[in-house]
Amino acid sequence: MLKMQLYVFLVAVSLSVVYGAVSFTPIMTEEVYGHTVRFCPYKGIRMLPGSKVRNYDSCEICRCKKKGLSCATLPNAFTVHYPDDSKCISVRIGCKNHWVLRKNNKRRCPKRLIPKEISMVGK
Repeated sequence: MLKMQLYVFLVAVSLSVVYGAVSFTPIMTEEVYGHTVRFCPYKGIRMLPGSKVRNYDSCEICRCKKKGLSCATLPNAFTVHYPDDSKCISVRIGCKNHWVLRKNNKRRCPKRLIPKEISMVGK
Protein backbone atom coordinates (compact mmCIF):
# COMPACT_ATOMS: atom_id res chain seq x y z
CA MET A 1 0.00 0.00 0.00
CA LEU A 2 2.84 2.39 0.83
CA LYS A 3 4.44 1.71 -2.57
CA MET A 4 1.17 2.61 -4.32
CA GLN A 5 0.85 5.88 -2.36
CA LEU A 6 4.44 6.77 -3.17
CA TYR A 7 3.83 6.01 -6.86
CA VAL A 8 0.72 8.25 -6.97
CA PHE A 9 2.62 11.02 -5.20
CA LEU A 10 5.53 10.81 -7.67
CA VAL A 11 3.18 10.87 -10.67
CA ALA A 12 1.40 13.95 -9.29
CA VAL A 13 4.70 15.74 -8.66
CA SER A 14 5.96 14.80 -12.14
CA LEU A 15 2.83 16.21 -13.79
CA SER A 16 3.06 19.46 -11.86
CA VAL A 17 6.73 19.84 -12.83
CA VAL A 18 6.07 19.09 -16.51
CA TYR A 19 2.85 21.05 -16.89
CA GLY A 20 2.79 23.51 -14.00
CA ALA A 21 -0.68 24.68 -12.96
CA VAL A 22 -3.56 22.26 -13.54
CA SER A 23 -7.29 22.96 -13.28
CA PHE A 24 -10.51 20.98 -13.74
CA THR A 25 -14.09 22.10 -14.45
CA PRO A 26 -16.91 19.51 -14.43
CA ILE A 27 -18.85 18.94 -17.65
CA MET A 28 -22.15 20.78 -17.99
CA THR A 29 -25.43 19.74 -19.57
CA GLU A 30 -28.16 21.74 -21.23
CA GLU A 31 -31.52 20.85 -22.76
CA VAL A 32 -31.73 21.98 -26.39
CA TYR A 33 -34.94 21.23 -28.32
CA GLY A 34 -35.60 18.20 -26.11
CA HIS A 35 -32.03 16.81 -26.36
CA THR A 36 -29.43 16.83 -23.62
CA VAL A 37 -26.19 18.43 -24.79
CA ARG A 38 -22.93 17.99 -22.85
CA PHE A 39 -20.20 20.61 -23.06
CA CYS A 40 -17.23 22.10 -21.24
CA PRO A 41 -17.35 25.86 -20.57
CA TYR A 42 -14.11 27.64 -21.49
CA LYS A 43 -13.73 31.45 -21.55
CA GLY A 44 -17.19 32.12 -22.96
CA ILE A 45 -17.31 29.21 -25.41
CA ARG A 46 -18.81 25.74 -25.07
CA MET A 47 -16.41 22.98 -26.11
CA LEU A 48 -17.69 19.58 -27.14
CA PRO A 49 -16.29 16.44 -25.48
CA GLY A 50 -13.25 15.23 -27.42
CA SER A 51 -12.09 18.71 -28.38
CA LYS A 52 -8.99 20.56 -27.20
CA VAL A 53 -7.57 24.07 -27.38
CA ARG A 54 -4.05 25.49 -27.03
CA ASN A 55 -4.37 29.03 -25.74
CA TYR A 56 -1.50 31.26 -26.87
CA ASP A 57 -2.38 34.10 -24.47
CA SER A 58 -2.55 32.04 -21.27
CA CYS A 59 -0.04 29.39 -22.46
CA GLU A 60 -2.26 26.47 -21.52
CA ILE A 61 -3.76 23.44 -23.19
CA CYS A 62 -7.31 22.39 -22.33
CA ARG A 63 -9.10 19.14 -23.16
CA CYS A 64 -12.83 18.52 -22.87
CA LYS A 65 -13.45 14.91 -21.86
CA LYS A 66 -16.46 12.91 -20.66
CA LYS A 67 -16.16 14.16 -17.07
CA GLY A 68 -15.13 17.75 -17.76
CA LEU A 69 -12.50 20.24 -18.85
CA SER A 70 -8.91 19.81 -17.72
CA CYS A 71 -6.41 22.58 -18.38
CA ALA A 72 -2.66 22.62 -17.79
CA THR A 73 0.02 25.23 -18.25
CA LEU A 74 2.23 24.40 -21.21
CA PRO A 75 5.81 23.38 -20.42
CA ASN A 76 8.25 26.30 -20.21
CA ALA A 77 5.42 28.81 -19.73
CA PHE A 78 6.81 30.46 -16.64
CA THR A 79 7.74 34.02 -15.75
CA VAL A 80 11.45 34.67 -15.26
CA HIS A 81 12.63 37.28 -12.75
CA TYR A 82 16.16 38.64 -13.13
CA PRO A 83 18.25 41.49 -11.67
CA ASP A 84 17.36 45.04 -12.73
CA ASP A 85 20.92 45.69 -13.93
CA SER A 86 20.94 42.66 -16.26
CA LYS A 87 22.07 43.32 -19.84
CA CYS A 88 19.56 40.69 -21.02
CA ILE A 89 15.86 40.17 -20.44
CA SER A 90 13.61 37.15 -20.79
CA VAL A 91 10.71 37.47 -23.24
CA ARG A 92 7.96 34.96 -23.96
CA ILE A 93 7.48 34.03 -27.62
CA GLY A 94 4.99 31.31 -28.44
CA CYS A 95 4.80 30.23 -24.78
CA LYS A 96 8.56 29.72 -24.56
CA ASN A 97 11.05 31.99 -22.84
CA HIS A 98 13.92 33.48 -24.83
CA TRP A 99 16.80 35.66 -23.66
CA VAL A 100 17.32 38.85 -25.68
CA LEU A 101 19.46 41.94 -25.23
CA ARG A 102 17.78 44.63 -23.13
CA LYS A 103 18.97 47.44 -25.47
CA ASN A 104 17.99 45.57 -28.66
CA ASN A 105 15.29 42.98 -28.05
CA LYS A 106 15.55 41.73 -31.64
CA ARG A 107 18.98 40.22 -30.90
CA ARG A 108 19.60 37.06 -28.91
CA CYS A 109 21.50 37.39 -25.70
CA PRO A 110 24.96 35.76 -25.65
CA LYS A 111 25.10 32.98 -23.04
CA ARG A 112 27.84 34.77 -21.12
CA LEU A 113 25.47 37.72 -20.46
CA ILE A 114 22.48 35.70 -19.21
CA PRO A 115 22.14 36.35 -15.46
CA LYS A 116 23.43 33.54 -13.26
CA GLU A 117 20.88 34.17 -10.52
CA ILE A 118 17.27 34.14 -11.64
CA SER A 119 13.96 32.98 -10.21
CA MET A 120 11.02 31.47 -12.06
CA VAL A 121 7.34 31.52 -11.24
CA GLY A 122 4.75 29.28 -12.86
CA LYS A 123 1.38 30.46 -13.99
